[in-house]
Amino acid sequence: MTTDHRYLEPGRSAAVFNSAVAWLARMGVSLLGSRELRVRGRRSGEWRTTPVNLLVVNGRRYLVAPRGQTQWVRNIRAAGGGELRLGRRIEPFRAVEVADQHVHRAPTAPSEIDPGISPDIDSIVLTALDKSPLNRYQTAAQMRTELSRALAAHRIRTAARSETADQPGSAVARCLEVTQAASGCRTRTELPSPQRLT
Repeated sequence: MTTDHRYLEPGRSAAVFNSAVAWLARMGVSLLGSRELRVRGRRSGEWRTTPVNLLVVNGRRYLVAPRGQTQWVRNIRAAGGGELRLGRRIEPFRAVEVADQHVHRAPTAPSEIDPGISPDIDSIVLTALDKSPLNRYQTAAQMRTELSRALAAHRIRTAARSETADQPGSAVARCLEVTQAASGCRTRTELPSPQRLT
């Protein structure tokens, strides 16, 4: 169970939309799987209602709280379940909370999924996904600079592999040697169109 207590309060337009979706669910009309959730208040014991959309994955149904630790989430934790209503059909259910693995588990390095991905790209992705905001890139420009460097190094490595063995003094080989020795090789820094790095 997560200890994150963030809550994103809906704006006025979202509140109006939610009211409309809840009314339609009471009338028996489902929008993309919407239902009216009914759950007992953890203090009052009275029924509380809110519109929800069921997420179905591999035949299993989930309730997801995109706004974080809402009142209905707290009420379900206390009550252990509730009811889903669509028109006259009311379906009681028990809820089992799924732990937020992304909060507690370190991200997987891309190269563990695709061994062809370079360590440079691994480093960039893992920095962007770091659990501590202070360890992540602080601006998009920082991340772009690192990506540019990784792509430039990738181009140099790819070009060097394509050179024949009888041309050790080629411009690409010299550039690679300088880059490896002192990072003095000038490279373009603009990002190319998206491509897979190997």
